[in-house]
Amino acid sequence: MNKIYHIMLSALILCAMLGCSKSDFEEDKSERTVKIAVVLSQDSYDRWGRIMKLAQKNITDATDIRPIFEFYDEDSNDVMTLAYQLARDESVDCVIGCESEENTDMLVYQMSRLKKPKPLFTFNTSQEIIRKYSRKGFMWGLCESDITQSEILLAQIAQDLLYKNVALIANASSTTGQSFVDWFAFQSVELGQITSILVSLRCCVLLLACVFILGGIFGLGGIWAAYTVAEILTFPSLKYISSLEPY
Repeated sequence: MNKIYHIMLSALILCAMLGCSKSDFEEDKSERTVKIAVVLSQDSYDRWGRIMKLAQKNITDATDIRPIFEFYDEDSNDVMTLAYQLARDESVDCVIGCESEENTDMLVYQMSRLKKPKPLFTFNTSQEIIRKYSRKGFMWGLCESDITQSEILLAQIAQDLLYKNVALIANASSTTGQSFVDWFAFQSVELGQITSILVSLRCCVLLLACVFILGGIFGLGGIWAAYTVAEILTFPSLKYISSLEPY
């Protein structure tokens, strides 16, 4: 997987550098220096730094372009201020960052305000950020989006016939978690899997129906009894759902 990211990073950086104005390169035809700002946490930079150095070496060996990486710690800097400065710093040709969803959003926002945004490569996977800025044409994702990762995980599980029922634990308070919540059920049904989310939804439907019917007939006592009745009805319902052939 690292080899794939290495190839992607090398190709995208090379494309960005070749897209720089010719006037910048005409001054020194022997070597074209391109400054790349890297906005990552120290832990993230420790992981990705080796791949960046390999990309830097490959590009330098294969072309007359010499990338220069300048690291900024996204944890210790005010990212909004830093993003504003990097977007308007004429010495910076393109930017790599961030992993944090909030910081990536601020970085991309500042780039998008420019009349001609600089190329930006991000390791963040948020589908919401992609949706907001992908049409502007300056942002490149170096990792699969949340939706793609969800489908890849489910596809791997679907290859094993022993696992037909799957469940999702996600933090819906973030857009990353919400992307999984929004797409997980649809993708699992498409792959012929019965998800615990769908089962839960059916339980809620049964419970609400029992509360409405029994509560209307027996009042408060019927509402209390509705939970037990819904639980009893869930077992035959679940058995029927599990017996359905995938489509």
